[in-house]
Amino acid sequence: MANSSATNGETSPEQIAGEWYSVPELRLRDHCFAVPLDYSADRNISQKISVFAREVVAGVKEEQQLPYLLYLQGGPGFESPRPTESSGWLHRACEEFRVILMDQRGTDLSTPLTVSSILQIKSAENLANYLIHFRADNIINDAEFIRVRLVPDAGPWIILGQVFQFSIRLL
Repeated sequence: MANSSATNGETSPEQIAGEWYSVPELRLRDHCFAVPLDYSADRNISQKISVFAREVVAGVKEEQQLPYLLYLQGGPGFESPRPTESSGWLHRACEEFRVILMDQRGTDLSTPLTVSSILQIKSAENLANYLIHFRADNIINDAEFIRVRLVPDAGPWIILGQVFQFSIRLL
């Protein structure tokens, strides 16, 4: 069941929702979720990390009941877009949806994987045991964690993704 108090801008132990703010033609609200590092462990004892998500709607639609669209940024390791105005695909999406821009675990405003954070872990085994939790399967678990807390009655949402591709040229 959705945490309806948190979706109204209040906080819960698992979610902090900010106030709405504006950029040209858009309304935005930031959310920070305390998610388990390891979803297979007991949630009460699993280490928590933070996952950041920004909710975006067209100009005056923050009070309207709109379906949700989760945008997944391609990688490797890039944060979600930071809209400064309504344009491109986001403009079109906000005509019909509440768009969720999630910084995937390990990136930007979510618990990041940085040189300094990695150097805090002293053994190679402990580092490997930590890094294994930053794979795509846990990014999907994070998205589900967020969906259950944001989407009324934990209903479905639409997912839009971008893929980062590269090729290696052998000489």
